[in-house]
Amino acid sequence: MDRASLLAAAAANLAGWHDLQLRSLGHATERDDGWWWTPDDVPGLYLRAIALAPGTDPGRIAARLHPASWTGLSDPWGTADPTPYGFLIDGDRPWMHRPAGPLQPGTLPPGVSLERVTDAEGLVALELAAARGFGVTIPEPGAWHGPAQLDDPRQALWLARSGGDAVGTATAFSDSGVVGIYAISTVPPFRRRGIGGALTRAAAAFDPSRPAVLQASEMAIPLYRSIGFDPGGTFRTWVRPPVELPA
Repeated sequence: MDRASLLAAAAANLAGWHDLQLRSLGHATERDDGWWWTPDDVPGLYLRAIALAPGTDPGRIAARLHPASWTGLSDPWGTADPTPYGFLIDGDRPWMHRPAGPLQPGTLPPGVSLERVTDAEGLVALELAAARGFGVTIPEPGAWHGPAQLDDPRQALWLARSGGDAVGTATAFSDSGVVGIYAISTVPPFRRRGIGGALTRAAAAFDPSRPAVLQASEMAIPLYRSIGFDPGGTFRTWVRPPVELPA
């Protein structure tokens, strides 16, 4: 798959993953005018709109995005300009890709194991561990992930556990010709011990017949390179501050 095809597949996968998450929480989603988007006020963890092709017009959906809280919009091609609609550039997020093929499991430190999330209890543990790993506060258990998503065969979720405690998370979503890797996190006391690498390897190996794609922090790029991921470019993200609605 060439870079242009990978970029389009990564954008479609990102939209598909958002669609699964938000629909599992009972939110509406739409696809039209070259965008995936949701009209609902959704958790700040999620984007409200994702461009599915280059050159899409953000004016087609900007007015339909819920105005009451922070609104995130992603244009993987960087061609949209939503500034006339109150958006500010949030950043250009590196994305990386790895070719299809087998991947050896990572080496975990003593006392740490990986397990697949298969029930609502595990989903809540994943939420709490991810919140700790990303340094944010989750409003309440079940606010980020609905149990209905556990029945979707395109997705797999993992927890790293130490002594029964959840200390790391990973998600793989196989759709649109690629495996999208999301929510790689490790709680602070367990970082730099190989857990993030083992979680990434497990997610990439979920469907080895497809290339794997992910968005990376600058700090994590060396780790992903060591697993065989190469830089592909950046996804531009925009945000719009809340708009006060009339009483």
